[in-house]
Amino acid sequence: MNKLVNKIISAVMSALLVLGTALPACADELIDINKTGSVTVTIQENDTKNPISGGSVGIYQIAEVVITDNGDNIYEYTKSFASCEEDLLSEDKLSSASTAVTFAEYIEANKIEPEQTKDVSFDGTAVFSDLTCGVYMVGQIKNASGYEAIKSFLVTVPYRNSDGSLTYDVDAAPKTEGATAVPSTETPTETEKEKEEELKEELEEEEEELEEEEEELEELEEELENEEESPTPVSTEEEPGSTGEGSKNVQTNDNSYMLIFAGLGIILIIGAFLLLRRRKGADPS
Repeated sequence: MNKLVNKIISAVMSALLVLGTALPACADELIDINKTGSVTVTIQENDTKNPISGGSVGIYQIAEVVITDNGDNIYEYTKSFASCEEDLLSEDKLSSASTAVTFAEYIEANKIEPEQTKDVSFDGTAVFSDLTCGVYMVGQIKNASGYEAIKSFLVTVPYRNSDGSLTYDVDAAPKTEGATAVPSTETPTETEKEKEEELKEELEEEEEELEEEEEELEELEEELENEEESPTPVSTEEEPGSTGEGSKNVQTNDNSYMLIFAGLGIILIIGAFLLLRRRKGADPS
């Protein structure tokens, strides 16, 4: 009985050994250097997470992916960054914020232009496409109005996930310690003061013109009232061919009525004009 049990155990162990040699360990996915990727940058406010639109960001390619003779993938500096230290491309260094600061200072010192520059859209995003495989740095080119610049950061294309797989279209949300509203501390300049004085003078002139127009309107109203009170001339002459005994045709003066109607029309037009001028004076903007 013991011999039978031992044989069964030996058979099971042999099968496990065969299966173990037949299934290789899972290895990281190799980078396909012929593929291109993208980086989508999303900029938000710290507290509210509302998107920050406006301004622009740029992307710089620091290193590219090359294949060694034994088939491994390594990073190699681009021409613009060839004089940088080699150890900055190690996995530990690339994940350090201080490395991004080092590259940002190098870019500024050597006046390196970005590979691409994108405006930040209304939803706080900027998309960099057609990127070859490598290491990139994203930095603010122009601040959004009322906000400080974001901190520069590093990103790799493709991005390697924790399971070893690769993502060629990368989403990046930079640290936004600096992406906060900047309170205005500016004092009015001499030019601004001059503009305010000019605006006040214009308003005063418009008020004077308005008063003059009101006086003219009152005078016109008085003239029209006088014309209405004056007797209307009538004609006592009989029309030729009139056969009615003692009949008289009283003819009103049409010109007087036309003058009255014209005057009323002028009053309405001037009144509307004065109302518009008053509204405009109440709103300097």
